[in-house]
Amino acid sequence: MKKLLIFCVAVGFVFALGNIAVAEEWNVPGDFATIQDAIDSDDVLDGDTILVDPGNHAGALVTKAVEIKGQGRAVINEGPMLSSYMTGFLFPWSDPGAANGTTISHLSFDEILDLPIYSRFTDDVTVDHCTFTSPMQGITNWNGNGWDISHNVINGLKTMNGGGIGIFVGTRLLSGSTANNNLIAHNTITGRVVVPDYEIAQYIVQPEYPDAGYSVPGITLMSDRRKDPAGVIVGNRILKNKIAISSNNPRNHWPCGIGLSDLGLRNLDVADLLDNKVGFNDVRGMLGIEGTPIALVPDELDESNIISRNLGDDIPNRGHGVNPQVLFVE
Repeated sequence: MKKLLIFCVAVGFVFALGNIAVAEEWNVPGDFATIQDAIDSDDVLDGDTILVDPGNHAGALVTKAVEIKGQGRAVINEGPMLSSYMTGFLFPWSDPGAANGTTISHLSFDEILDLPIYSRFTDDVTVDHCTFTSPMQGITNWNGNGWDISHNVINGLKTMNGGGIGIFVGTRLLSGSTANNNLIAHNTITGRVVVPDYEIAQYIVQPEYPDAGYSVPGITLMSDRRKDPAGVIVGNRILKNKIAISSNNPRNHWPCGIGLSDLGLRNLDVADLLDNKVGFNDVRGMLGIEGTPIALVPDELDESNIISRNLGDDIPNRGHGVNPQVLFVE
């Protein structure tokens, strides 16, 4: 009887394993000519991996929760258009959540791309071990929760009447939208923010920043209530990043290492940025130039967020001066 019971359990376990889908690996080129072909294929399912071979490739509209992983020197040098801007990977907000859980890794993004990774309303995306050259905004996460943005390198930035941002996390467009519990860690952002001549000419007749122009941060959290409703930005962690950027036009395009901007608090007396943690970042490269290591708009954000132990910050242990362990607890 005991042997029969063991046999039945074993058979049941085998049948259970038979019902578990096994993730597949697909090659580009090889199995598919392009990354978009792979994503669009009915054979490629959520959880599958798309391996991108060395060489130049077009990016894609990401509509499935796949892993897109470069092998060797795999370069993304074109992709879907967003208005007049070229993206690398675009997460469509017409189907929010369809690509929740996507991973993009070990890819290089060419300087021709304006917005290499651009998303609205997508959660749990991982971007790691990627290299970006002179994007307008390297990684853009509007209204997304649970992202892991780690171990990436951004070399230089540019503006196009906006942008000049390495990694952006923010809320806009919908009341009640959130950008919570994202991790931004171990990224390196260096080089110059290049403002084109035509844009410099537009601002030269206006007052200096902050009365005219905008900041160009390496990493920023922002609730954007300038035109539309926004929402809370809570529980994000910005840890152990290295940022050293300058601007060719600091008069109106002011560089900063890390920026927190809460337009809800400034305009509505309602804080959107709460309990975010900024710690152990190296912003010493912002010293000795026209720029700011850590910029808060408004200054009261140091009361609702934990900003501590950042090398090169103008005020040591700015914020609550918490035990270091607190910074690493999600």
